[in-house]
Amino acid sequence: MRICHPHTLPLPGPALLTAGTTIGRRRPDVCEGREHTVNTTPEPPVVHKEVAELRRSCDVAQARVDGGLALLGHRAEETAKELDALAARVTALERNRWPLRAVATLASVGALALALWQALAR
Repeated sequence: MRICHPHTLPLPGPALLTAGTTIGRRRPDVCEGREHTVNTTPEPPVVHKEVAELRRSCDVAQARVDGGLALLGHRAEETAKELDALAARVTALERNRWPLRAVATLASVGALALALWQALAR
């Protein structure tokens, strides 16, 4: 039988079943004169297997996402360590370099001393 869910009433609980109630009756307000067949048998056990398979698929996907997040966290920590090491190297290089003004001043004083020595030698 074909299932027509919009045209069926919800199934009453066991306490609500009386002699006058029927399971799976059509709702006349939405059928609009069309004939529909309604399945009154319970769902087959295949649904339970499909739900279990979907749950396993979700668990596998969650494990993949968790593993990816753990890997990204580890990579972020390693990158932070490398960045700190590079910052320390740059700071050390900046401390040991000669300032440009000092180099220019020494070159100009040396050129002036050489010019004076040549001028006095004549």
